[in-house]
Amino acid sequence: MNRTRNAGRNMFFGLLLNLYRTLIPFVIRTVMIWKLGEEYTGLNGLFSSLLQLLSLAELGVGAAMVYSMYRPVAEGDQARICALLGLYRRYYRRIGLFILGLGAALTPAVPRLIHGDLPGDMNIYVLYLLSLMSTVVSYWLFAYRTSLLTVHQRTDLASKLEIVSKTVQVILQLYVLIVLENYYLFLAAEILSKIILNLMTGWLTRRLYPSFKPAGSLAREEEKAVNLRIRDLFSSRFAAKVTEEADAIVISAFLGLVALARYQNYFLVMAAVIRIFEVIFSSVMSGLGNSLILEAEEKNYRNLQKFTFLFLWLLAFASPCFLCLYQPFIRLWLGEGALMPMALVFCLTIYFFIYEVNRLLNTFKDAAGLWREDKWKPLTSALVNIVLNLATVRIWGLYGVILSTVAAFGLVEIPWLLRNLFRYLFQPFRRGSYSRELLGYMASSLAVTLACGFVSRLIYARLAHPLQQLLAGLLVCLLLPAAAYAGIYHRRQIFRDSLAYLVRLLPGK
Repeated sequence: MNRTRNAGRNMFFGLLLNLYRTLIPFVIRTVMIWKLGEEYTGLNGLFSSLLQLLSLAELGVGAAMVYSMYRPVAEGDQARICALLGLYRRYYRRIGLFILGLGAALTPAVPRLIHGDLPGDMNIYVLYLLSLMSTVVSYWLFAYRTSLLTVHQRTDLASKLEIVSKTVQVILQLYVLIVLENYYLFLAAEILSKIILNLMTGWLTRRLYPSFKPAGSLAREEEKAVNLRIRDLFSSRFAAKVTEEADAIVISAFLGLVALARYQNYFLVMAAVIRIFEVIFSSVMSGLGNSLILEAEEKNYRNLQKFTFLFLWLLAFASPCFLCLYQPFIRLWLGEGALMPMALVFCLTIYFFIYEVNRLLNTFKDAAGLWREDKWKPLTSALVNIVLNLATVRIWGLYGVILSTVAAFGLVEIPWLLRNLFRYLFQPFRRGSYSRELLGYMASSLAVTLACGFVSRLIYARLAHPLQQLLAGLLVCLLLPAAAYAGIYHRRQIFRDSLAYLVRLLPGK
C-alpha cells in the first residue's frame, strides 16, 4: 500500500463527502425552521446529542478492531482477518441490542431534559424512539465490514457509498418537510438511509475482498488482548462523548430549546469545519498505524513534527474564519434576530482551536493504540467538564458551557496526551523540544487569528451588506495567514518538507 497516495485519495473523497454533509444540514435546518419552527430544530439537536452519548462511539470496538487488523493486513494473514471480522460482527450485534435496551429504559426521562414547553402536536416518546432506532440500525446488517475499507486505506469508497445513501435521505426528508410537514416521517427517512448504506457496504466489500468472511476464531490470548483494547477504549470514547455531547444536554435542561437551537446554528458551522479536519485525520490514520508498526522511531517522530506544523498551519486559516465570518454568515443565513454576541463568537473560536490541537495529538495516540495507558485522561476531562458546566451555566449561561469545555481540553487533555506520547511512543527527552515547537505554532496561529479579526473589523465598518462582509472577510482569512506563515517559517526545513508532502498528496503525484 502506498500510504501517501491512499491518504491523498481518501482525503479528496472525504472532503467531497464533508462538503455534502455540510450543505445538507444547512438546507434541512433552514427548511425545518421555516416549516416547523425553532423548537423542532432544538429537539432534533437534543436527540442527536443524547443518542450520540448512548452509542458511546461504538464503545471503542471499531477503533480497536481496525488497530488489531493493521498487522494481519501488513503480513497478509487471511485467517486472522476473517477471525477478527467474526468477532467484530458479534460485538456490533450486541452493541445494537445494548443501545436499544438502554435507550428504551431512558424513554420516561426524556421530557425532563427539556426546559420549557414541548411541541404540542407531537408525541415526544415516539419521536425519541424513532431517533433511537436510527442509531441502533447503524450497528446491524453489514456495518462491521466498513473496517475492511478502513484498514486497506480505502475510506474513499466508504465516502462514495455514504454520498449515495445521503442523497436518498435528503430527497425523502425535503419532500416530507415541504409537502407533508411530518416530523415522524422525517426521522423514518434517516432510518431507511442507514439501512441502505449498510447493505451497499456489504455488497461492495464482498466484491472487493471476497476471501475475507467472518469465520474462525482467534487464539484465547489474542482475543483477550483485543478485549483489553476495547475495555480501555470504552472508558476513553465514552468520556470523550460525554465531553462533546454534555454541552447540548446542559443547555437544553437549563436554558431551553430556543437557546439550544440558536447555539447549534453556530455550532453547525463549526461542526462542518471539524468534519473537514476529521477527514484529514482519518485519511492519514491507517497510514500512521502502518508506519508505527513498520518504521523506525526517528521517522515516526519526524512525521509527528511534520503533521503538527501542517495542522497548526491549517488552523491559522480555519480559526480566523470563525472569528471573522460567523456574524455576516449567520446574518445572511437566518437574519439579524439569530445573531449571538461577538464575545460568544470569540469563545467558540477558542473552543475550535483547542479542540483541534487536542484531536491532532489524539490521532497519534489512536494510531499507536495507547488506549490502556490513556484511559484515565478522558474520564478526568469529562468529570472536569461536567462539574464546570453545572457550576457555571446558571452564572454565565452559554459562556460558561463553552469555556468549561475549553478548560477541560486545555488544562487536562493536552498536557496529559503530551506526557503519554513521550512516555510510551517517543523518547521522553524529546518532550520538551516538541512542546516548545507546538506552543510556538499555536502562538503563531492565534496571533494570525487576532490579526485577521482586527483587519476584518476595519473593513466591515465600511461595508453594510453581510454578503460583502463575508466575501471581504474570506479574502482576509486566506491571504493574511498564507503571507504570515510564509514570512515566519519559509527559511525552516519543516516548511519545505510540509509543502513537498502536500504536493505528493495531489492526484497523480
